[in-house]
Amino acid sequence: MGSIPTAGMMWIFVGATMTGFSVVFGILFWRSFSVKTNKLSAGSPSRLVMSLARTGRGYRLNRFETVARGVLSDVEDAMQPPVCYRHARSFLPLLSDVLKHGQILLRQQTMAHRVAYPDREEQLSLLVTHLFTLESKLRSLPKQTISIEDVLAGKFE
Repeated sequence: MGSIPTAGMMWIFVGATMTGFSVVFGILFWRSFSVKTNKLSAGSPSRLVMSLARTGRGYRLNRFETVARGVLSDVEDAMQPPVCYRHARSFLPLLSDVLKHGQILLRQQTMAHRVAYPDREEQLSLLVTHLFTLESKLRSLPKQTISIEDVLAGKFE
């Protein structure tokens, strides 16, 4: 019975692998000496990896949580008794914008997100709910009856 000679095929495979690696390392070596500007140029692999790491849902959720928690703390501080709601209503457009982005993230939620990261998705829904209740509290505050003419005339106290 004739057997297939594997020794020759193995040498071809090893040679092709060595050639491929030498070409890749040669290109990387040539690019490292030819690019003298920024090490993180637009085509560099580390820049590509960093941009891929910043595009995922987890990164967007982390950014949203940071901004939302900052806005929540600012609005809640503005509603405390020493300030007494005087400028708390001015946070309403900012709070509405953050709430809109949170609702967009909630709409993008899929079953895979809820199964893979249930705690993070639950925190997102709680944060959006908290933003919604705070926005409704701000909308229920009485509006200031001061016009720009009163401010310019000095009658705003």
